[in-house]
Amino acid sequence: MPKLQEDKSKCSVVGCSNPHASLHRFPASEPFRSAWLSFIFHGNVPTPVGKVIFVCAQHFKDDCFCNLRQYKEGFAERLCLIEGSIPSIFGDDEQSTLVSCK
Repeated sequence: MPKLQEDKSKCSVVGCSNPHASLHRFPASEPFRSAWLSFIFHGNVPTPVGKVIFVCAQHFKDDCFCNLRQYKEGFAERLCLIEGSIPSIFGDDEQSTLVSCK
C-alpha cells in the first residue's frame, strides 16, 4: 500500500517527485474528496487517510485555473483552482485520464 506524504511542501500524488511552485489543498466536500483520493492513489485508497493532503498544479489541466494567464505573466503569486476541479494528469499524456474541469 502506498504511503501518503503529509509534508506541506510535497505533492501527495503517488510517484510525483517534481518540484512544485503551486500546491492545492485537498477538498473537504464530497464528491470532490473521493475523486481526488481515487486519483492520488490510482484507485487504491488507504485507510486512514491523512489530514494534510496537497496536489501540485502539474496534475490539473490549464482550464482548471481561474488565473492561469495572470500567473504566467507574473501578476499572481500562486494559481487558483476553479471550484470543483479534479486532478487528471499523472505525469505524461499517456497516463493522463480524460477528465475536464467543468
